[in-house]
Amino acid sequence: MPTVTSHNKAEFDRKEMEKRGQIKKKKTYPIAPEGTWYGEGTYKKEGGVMRKVPPQDYINKVAPLKIDDESRENIDLLKEHIESGKHLDPLLIRKNGKEDGRHRAYAAKELGISHVPVIDYGDHFKTYKNWDD
Repeated sequence: MPTVTSHNKAEFDRKEMEKRGQIKKKKTYPIAPEGTWYGEGTYKKEGGVMRKVPPQDYINKVAPLKIDDESRENIDLLKEHIESGKHLDPLLIRKNGKEDGRHRAYAAKELGISHVPVIDYGDHFKTYKNWDD
């Protein structure tokens, strides 16, 4: 039988309160398993680091996204994916500032997700914690 600690007791109590609707479930970014990503599976070998970044900080760092009808539709679809538990690839930013993930960042922000995984090939987010920390 596992040892009960204050940490896992608190986690158990939080989950029970979520089930009863006493507190809202904390939304997290549903990162896909590393071997299933569309790209960037070798980011560590290429000098990338996955950071834990607030969506708004990512949005502020990358090229502006014009929220037209097509972008809005994409963001809303991504929100549906997140809410249904489907996995998404991490966001990324290259050394030269080229990025992939603006729509995912907006979807996460609108859903109240506090942090998104960002593969950083430069020093854009060097002061942020690593995703696995």
